[in-house]
Amino acid sequence: MLRVFLLEPKADLRRALEEVLRAEGYGVEPCDSLQDLVERNAADGCDLALTAWQSLQGLLADERRRDLAQLAAHMPMVIMLPRSWLKVLQPLDLPVRGLLAKPFDAEELLECVSRSIGPTQASPVA
Repeated sequence: MLRVFLLEPKADLRRALEEVLRAEGYGVEPCDSLQDLVERNAADGCDLALTAWQSLQGLLADERRRDLAQLAAHMPMVIMLPRSWLKVLQPLDLPVRGLLAKPFDAEELLECVSRSIGPTQASPVA
């Protein structure tokens, strides 16, 4: 079973994401913080980290981009972010598998997760 670590601070959205992913056969492990995500990945590894942008604690800023690259080198990552941020972040060529613009529906989520798990590098934006 493919494992997805999920870092989403909004409880209602986290539950909805878990439900959709589990219904498709993914093993989902919710994480409480970026530190929790990093520790779980170091201990067990995951097939994908699905992470809300606000949980990245400043790693999207220019001066922290190296830290984001190091984190993404150890786990495939998709960042969920507001649609308005796509214009800002898409041209930056972030070292992640994908950017998933909120709001998204279940089909967009599953498509993004499916194409982001595996040996490929950065994926197009959903």
